[in-house]
Amino acid sequence: MLYQSEVLLAKSNKNHLKVEMLNAKKNFNSASAELKKLLNIEQNVKLVSTDKALLPLEFSEVFEPTIDSIFLNRPEIKANNLELQALEYQRKKHTTGLLLPELNIDTYGSYFGRINGNVSPITPAEVPEPKQLYPTGALNVSLLWKIPLGELTYNGDKKKYESLIHLKEIEKEQFEVQANEEISNAISDLQAGKEQITIAKEALELTAEAMRQSIERQKMGTAKPFEVFQAQQFYLQAQIDYLNAVSAFNQAQYALKVAKGESL
Repeated sequence: MLYQSEVLLAKSNKNHLKVEMLNAKKNFNSASAELKKLLNIEQNVKLVSTDKALLPLEFSEVFEPTIDSIFLNRPEIKANNLELQALEYQRKKHTTGLLLPELNIDTYGSYFGRINGNVSPITPAEVPEPKQLYPTGALNVSLLWKIPLGELTYNGDKKKYESLIHLKEIEKEQFEVQANEEISNAISDLQAGKEQITIAKEALELTAEAMRQSIERQKMGTAKPFEVFQAQQFYLQAQIDYLNAVSAFNQAQYALKVAKGESL
């Protein structure tokens, strides 16, 4: 009965590991499909990881979150600055355009006098010779100010541009606050990630040694099968914790690059 129970426990533990493996495959396929959608890749393409060992990334330099030049690298802040400049130009064009006059120049030229003969109608073959025709011309120059009456009383267009500019300035401040928040969160995640990696790595080493000793004790007959299974379970959980800690740390590294407006 003892040997039979050990075999049943071993089979149950093996099936449990198979179920966990299938769950891992389902999660991988789901994440792979989401990544292909984000990268605009056809779903029939199979993604394969070439990195067998997941290691922590270390490409973030010393960073001061108070540097204003960081904000200039964010694409949304760049777009907001360009839109703000365009609105300021439109406002300046509108206000100064009312003060500038419109210059009109008209010219006129003709001949004045009489022609010899009385030919009517004149055909192309019977063009009379001009006689006593004198050239004459006129030049008219005028300056006009076109000022709408509404602009003298309400300044509607000017107020409209000022309101749009004010909204863009508020939007810019919101983008900067959001960038500061993302940078602060990424730095906090990096600091916590380093501690998590250290703790998870230590736990992984401890459970690996515990599992090795349990297997040796089982060979000597001083350990029961469920003790080995439990040691294996703790070891696998420690591996998962370590991989999750490294993954979160690497994601924080990329999140910091995005928050700083750097290209990936």
